[in-house]
Amino acid sequence: MDNLCPIPNYEHILVVVNVAGWFAKDPNVLRRVAHVLLQVPYAAQRNPRNIVIADDCFQSSKFPSGHITQVVIKSIEKLYGRQVVRHENLSDYLKLKIPSLSNINMDQLKGEGKYSPVVLLGSVMQQLKRHEFREIHNDWINSVKPTLDPVISAQVSEDLDLTDADREKYHTIRSELRSAINALLKDDGILVIPTSFDPPAKLGAKEIYTEEYVIRTSSLSSLASMSGCCQVALPLGVHEKCPVSLSLLARHGDDRFLLDALHSIYASFQELADTAVKPKSSSNAVTLETSAEMAKEKVNPE
Repeated sequence: MDNLCPIPNYEHILVVVNVAGWFAKDPNVLRRVAHVLLQVPYAAQRNPRNIVIADDCFQSSKFPSGHITQVVIKSIEKLYGRQVVRHENLSDYLKLKIPSLSNINMDQLKGEGKYSPVVLLGSVMQQLKRHEFREIHNDWINSVKPTLDPVISAQVSEDLDLTDADREKYHTIRSELRSAINALLKDDGILVIPTSFDPPAKLGAKEIYTEEYVIRTSSLSSLASMSGCCQVALPLGVHEKCPVSLSLLARHGDDRFLLDALHSIYASFQELADTAVKPKSSSNAVTLETSAEMAKEKVNPE
């Protein structure tokens, strides 16, 4: 599990991603570390009253989305009741609530998700990151000439000179995104999304150097990093040798609320996690075994 939160008095590499993240196997450890880092005052634990499932994001994922959402819904209903679960087409919602996205240049985007607001947010985040990285560290890069990983080098080598109008437009998008998520989740809401759309690419694969791949892999994380809302990622297991997880997001400043909710639902998620990522594998194993027995009977009739 990991969490992202703003940290005061800390020198950040980038302004656009003004957050810190940490990892822990135990949700209790994750929660305690958060309390120390955030220095938030004690507050009574609140149960979520509004848990939003981003159906379109799960449907766009290449993981077994149907089974994962079933696990989420069963776990939530077991803890809080059916009344808290709500389904949302997040792309449609963001398109309505973030009108400034319509001004984004989409020429560099390809594929089925080209016009998805989530993918557009990923594109905006990448452009801001590159611009800020070059602006903040350009003197160091030119003087030291560090040896960068080819993937990183490909991302920061582009001379992206954003105008004041571009930056103003992007900051407007960030503001609209935060307002949209706040309105969606209200005071006691959690948004459930896949942590990533796709399994990780193979080591050295050519696709990892492409703009399309970089944007798509960062699209879902851009919801938290662009809006400033908090996020935790929960591992669910392995599907076809690839790790599978989902992410829970709460509105900006609701870190304690999100971690308290995670503490309650983590065990329930883990009870059903295997069925979320391995249903088809188990079914196929039985089918293959049965087929083998049938073949033996045909070859060696008694």
